Amino acid sequence: MTIRSIAERWQRDESLHFRLLKGLAAGLALVYVVGVLWTSASRTSLVRGDARAYFAYLPSLVLDQDIDLRNQFAVLRPEGVTDYPFGVGRHNLAQNPFPIAPAILWLPGYLFGLGIDAVLYDARSPGRPIGYGVGASLGAAVWSILLVGLGAELTRRLARQLVDAPAAFAATIMAWLGTPALYYTVISPLYSHAPAWVAVSFMLWLTWRATQDPDRVRPWLWSGLAAGWVVAVRLQDASLLVVPVALLTMTLLTSNSMSRLLGCSVAWVVGAAVGYLVQGLTWYWLHGEWVPFGGASAMSKPTLTDLVGILFSFGHRGWISWTPIVLAGLVGLGLLALRGDRAATRQFGWAAIAGVVGILLMDLAHPFGGGAAGAAFGGRRYVSATPLVALGLAALLGPQAGPRARSLSWILVPALTIWNLGLLLSYELLVIRHGIYPTLLQTVRYALGLGVS
Repeated sequence: MTIRSIAERWQRDESLHFRLLKGLAAGLALVYVVGVLWTSASRTSLVRGDARAYFAYLPSLVLDQDIDLRNQFAVLRPEGVTDYPFGVGRHNLAQNPFPIAPAILWLPGYLFGLGIDAVLYDARSPGRPIGYGVGASLGAAVWSILLVGLGAELTRRLARQLVDAPAAFAATIMAWLGTPALYYTVISPLYSHAPAWVAVSFMLWLTWRATQDPDRVRPWLWSGLAAGWVVAVRLQDASLLVVPVALLTMTLLTSNSMSRLLGCSVAWVVGAAVGYLVQGLTWYWLHGEWVPFGGASAMSKPTLTDLVGILFSFGHRGWISWTPIVLAGLVGLGLLALRGDRAATRQFGWAAIAGVVGILLMDLAHPFGGGAAGAAFGGRRYVSATPLVALGLAALLGPQAGPRARSLSWILVPALTIWNLGLLLSYELLVIRHGIYPTLLQTVRYALGLGVS
């Protein structure tokens, strides 16, 4: 077998691509377990920050068979407060603005880890109560990382349909390792961002399948179910529903049957409502509201200054400045929309651009608090857009870019991926060794060997 034949097999063998993605997910899970046990073994809990509010549902569902979170909050202490850190809700229950859907996805891993803890548990030990131990925490986290692997595979399959196999595989890997998705895979997998990637990629993949058979109702029903689940996993990702809505509209407007147009639209809406139902019921039980928006006071008027900060800040935000590979992905989406080889491909490119605009507008209208609060590693709110970034990168690495631009992209995009890996390492060293959550400028200075400022 010649080197050329090996290279051609590597480029075209999609089963090999799938195995490599599985291997990467398993490798990142191992990195997480080793890293956590090395840096956190002596701490009181492996579940910290906002993860405590997500994780609280797991022992409540499994051990108590309810969603009365008061005893879970007493152990986990979200916001540093016991019992009612987020206020008192209906039936005197503790409110929780964080969704239950990620915990439902983590249940298999949690149950496996809980079984390990149950075997090793010693009531005389001063450690965490059963249900909150190292095994349960790591089990849920490792399962979350493996779910990211599923999201990556769905992303690859989508990009394969729209571009080609080699570009799809490479783009998926580099979108994973070159964006904030990596941080929420190996550093904070017990946040909603990892499950959100899976949910969004599943929605996009099912929507693409629906566009290939636009007159059938059932595919649009499945697309709607996945869309509702996207909102259940992460409420802020409701803006990404513009992608299937736009594709449904563009696809069905070409239909000659008004009854089919109406039937597919109703199926999608019904599916979305059902997909969101588990989260809506949970919040209605805890808050008395199907969607706890938090009031209009939480919204703000978008400004150009805010937009520049969101995209290019050298502080704690800056989606593009922290991870410049994103800019390459956005350029690629433009190429896909303009140069796609089929009308359906070009429509998907335009819908993806609309999705990016939607998530930007959501960030503008509902900003983070000041300082480093909630702004870990730059563009955390955009992890859900990873499949769209990967799709754009695939277009840059594929035939849509043209020979010269394609050759340049195969140099530039891997370089930007390596940059992100180095930046993440420097960021984590600053957090672990120096106890600070650095700005982008501080992280870059540290990466360049200029010390801690």
